[in-house]
Amino acid sequence: MKNIKAHILEVSKTLFNKLGIADVTLRRIALELKISQGNLNYHYKRREDILEALYFEMVTDFDARVNNLGSTKIDLAVIYKQSRISMFQMAEYNFIWRDLSQLLRENDTILKHFTEVYQKRFLGYKHVFGLLVAAGEMHPSKIEKEYNHLASRLISYSDFWLSSVALYQTPLTPATITEHHLILFETFYPYLTPIGQKAYKKVLDEAFAEKV
Repeated sequence: MKNIKAHILEVSKTLFNKLGIADVTLRRIALELKISQGNLNYHYKRREDILEALYFEMVTDFDARVNNLGSTKIDLAVIYKQSRISMFQMAEYNFIWRDLSQLLRENDTILKHFTEVYQKRFLGYKHVFGLLVAAGEMHPSKIEKEYNHLASRLISYSDFWLSSVALYQTPLTPATITEHHLILFETFYPYLTPIGQKAYKKVLDEAFAEKV
């Protein structure tokens, strides 16, 4: 039973990624699986059940990675690595982010979770900024709510970069993901001290050396 449901989710994810939420029905999924819709309904009664399962499958992957960080010291190298992994994970479920507004409008369960997680993400960024300031790599805020707004910008870019890829019909390749990740990571640079800028350059030098 578990393997069948996992197979249904994998096929559904591929279809949603290819066609988008609006164009994938239970009938379309059943046809792709080469089973009757009644058989599919035995496992998932509604298309929304499949969407929820895929959303929380993605969330579980994210949570597991974050929890595995444990007591890891957070610095620019860790931020670079983890944000890059996050964006590649997002690309695996790109339909969620590409059609995020529609998904949140139509599914109250996902909306509730997403709204709750937003606050955790916001506080997580604020915590990271505090660590970088304490390490002398980021300057203390210079204007009111400066780092509140930075956290909001980082979250907004994270949430909608895949919508931008779809909007401009850019092929979703590893190179595209890498480019958007660099845009995200560069957002930190204006807030870094000379010590932080040196650490930033070292992170990029090492990252690009690995790709050569």
